Amino acid sequence: MARDRLETDTDYVCCEQITGRAIQGALRLSDDRIEVRLVSFDDFFFIDRDTEHLPLRLEDNSYATMHSAFFGGPGSCSSRTEKTHNQTISASTLIHGPDEWKPDDPIRHVTFELPRAKAFLRYDPKIKELESNSPWSEIDTYAFAVELPGLTVRLGYRSTVSMTSERVRVEAPVFVIDFAQPRSIKTYLDDVQTVVRFVSAALGIAMHPENIRIRRVSDEEMRSSVEKGDFLGDHSVTQMWFRKSHQDDGEGRSYRAFAGLLDEEEMLAFCACLHLWLEREPEWARSNALMMECLRLQREISAERMLAACKWLEEVPTAKAVRVTDDSIIKTIAAVALQAADKLGQDRLKARIPQALERLTLESHRERFERLVARVADTFGPGVVHKDMPDHLIAALRDFRGKVAHGHYEPKDDAESEAFARSIFAVEALCLLLTCFDMPMTKDGLDRIKQNPLVEHYRLFSLN
Repeated sequence: MARDRLETDTDYVCCEQITGRAIQGALRLSDDRIEVRLVSFDDFFFIDRDTEHLPLRLEDNSYATMHSAFFGGPGSCSSRTEKTHNQTISASTLIHGPDEWKPDDPIRHVTFELPRAKAFLRYDPKIKELESNSPWSEIDTYAFAVELPGLTVRLGYRSTVSMTSERVRVEAPVFVIDFAQPRSIKTYLDDVQTVVRFVSAALGIAMHPENIRIRRVSDEEMRSSVEKGDFLGDHSVTQMWFRKSHQDDGEGRSYRAFAGLLDEEEMLAFCACLHLWLEREPEWARSNALMMECLRLQREISAERMLAACKWLEEVPTAKAVRVTDDSIIKTIAAVALQAADKLGQDRLKARIPQALERLTLESHRERFERLVARVADTFGPGVVHKDMPDHLIAALRDFRGKVAHGHYEPKDDAESEAFARSIFAVEALCLLLTCFDMPMTKDGLDRIKQNPLVEHYRLFSLN
């Protein structure tokens, strides 16, 4: 029987399935690398870099398929009379299962876990129902389902069954996504990451999906295949995440989350928030990705974090500056300026005058930030921000962003160091609050968002 999932730091004997020569080698997975070293005795070989994927047959007749691979150059080792040839290939994605996974194979069903959100994703009424009933009873095993036209997201629970008592024991929450239109191995992670970012935003911690499993068929098709006896099984995915989090690996604290599964009311609010998050993803994708970068850098005060925060602010759709001057006024001023440029013989300025005056139609930094800060204070309460927040936001854009973007930056004294940190916290807090502004959270959720790390860091630092 094939292994369910490949272990790290273990060598697996394999042979490639692409050259037709079954060249043998050893596959090894570690925390930061997926690598196979192929060896041929006497005969030269080279797998070209244009190869889209590399299927490997393991000794138990399961298949490990490498995607997004990097193909090293050919190597060799010679003695006086003999020669061996070798090639090392690494990948960022490995799919393991009963057969080869091709790049265009459809993904209709994916499951994954978020270990750092294990306690947060426990819905006790559903867990008690599962554990108090027979494993053979026909009860709905999902805590909730959020349906959109293109996909359905569910939360279920991985369980074990005691063979002696026939009782269910819930072990971990599992997200399930079913696609109306199948995804490919190159695109399915976009939808997975959307859910991950929502949970990350709620808890204020950076996470990656783990224990990913994919399937070519839907649940209904799978049950039919099982009844016929021709269902091969799921495939497990090992994914390399090259941008590691600087946070510790502890679980997120549920009391900080603006939406959770504390009771039925909170669960309904959680589902409504997730639905809105999924629905608006096309517009918010870039902003939410930059949020994850800020979460990743939570344990440091650095130029990288300042730049990430400022980029996040630029991408938040609801943080854009608005027009405060009528276009007709600017056109009138531009016409006068162009006439003056003519009289002064400054033809080279004519193309730049309308562009320069266009900026006058938008509100200033201070007007923009005072409006945004007032907006979040009205929604989340005045205690969520500091009265000087606009000053701290202006300092981030005016005093620090340019310095860190154009060279090595070091604060000149303790006062500037404090101002630098406070500006980072202010930008991140505002961005998160604007991201969650329209979320249909409960009254308690509105209050709990003050405990979110991205908001709490700014609030506590501003008390000094």
